[in-house]
Amino acid sequence: MDKASLSALLDDSNTAFQKDYDLVVTNNGWIDYCSKQGLLAPLDEWLNMRTLQEQEMNSVGQSFQSYQTSHHQWALAIDASSQVSAYRPDLLRRNDFEIPQSWKDVVTMSACYDFAIPLTNQDVLAHFYAIYMTLAAYRRVKDKDVFNTPIAEESIELLTELCSNIDKACFNWSSVQVFEAMTTTDQFVYCPLGFGNSNYAKASYVNRPLKFCDTPYLINKQRIFGSIGGSGIAINESSQYKRLAARFIEFISSPRVQTNFIVNFGGQPGCRKHGSILLLTKRQAITLLILWRRRIALPYGLESISKWTH
Repeated sequence: MDKASLSALLDDSNTAFQKDYDLVVTNNGWIDYCSKQGLLAPLDEWLNMRTLQEQEMNSVGQSFQSYQTSHHQWALAIDASSQVSAYRPDLLRRNDFEIPQSWKDVVTMSACYDFAIPLTNQDVLAHFYAIYMTLAAYRRVKDKDVFNTPIAEESIELLTELCSNIDKACFNWSSVQVFEAMTTTDQFVYCPLGFGNSNYAKASYVNRPLKFCDTPYLINKQRIFGSIGGSGIAINESSQYKRLAARFIEFISSPRVQTNFIVNFGGQPGCRKHGSILLLTKRQAITLLILWRRRIALPYGLESISKWTH
């Protein structure tokens, strides 16, 4: 098994498919590109219908649908994530700090407290999606043009206003790097938007655990939607063992494995089958419930995601 960063894949997108890999773990932003290039095998041609129906029924938000395009299912979610907020409870008590309830509170309080937010190019794009979709839904925009100019400009202004108060190091940090900084130093007390990672809420994983919570309200008690994240597993079209690969995907994506093995080894299951939460510790359960209950927003038209990210 080999691995590469998303940035490395962006530089050489066909590398993984030129080697003798049978399975590929990717994210939803690649699906449209991979399907058009003939790099993946359609899972609906290799998995039984019951497996696909079960995955759709137990999907976290629209994770299942995010791997669809051109009338095919190209991957199944084995890791689910969404944008949430995070804070250090010990610093909260020490500084007599209250969690910001609205985006206006976030901007105001960021001038007085050290907040962190991931601001790599990909993260800024995800923040824009989340804020834009929240405003568009509230104003009931029916135009299928995602970049409705007035709302797009307002979304950028809202994000820019916060960035003026943020430590410049955040412009090079992903969500994981922000959480690393929050759990290894006492500088940052709060993160308003980041892709949740339940490991950073575990005392067994970090010395200064975080608590995750819902995103702030953006407008009239409407919380900011979370852009969809996570990873999906797919079959390399060039694989000579597609049937065996399909059996492995059925195994690794099954509710039994997702809600036992994946959780116990630090993952965030892409399946939320009823009752599975009973198997978790209280801290794990609360963290995953926050991730699962988020209103995960996909922009208008799933196929357009890859057009914006490439």
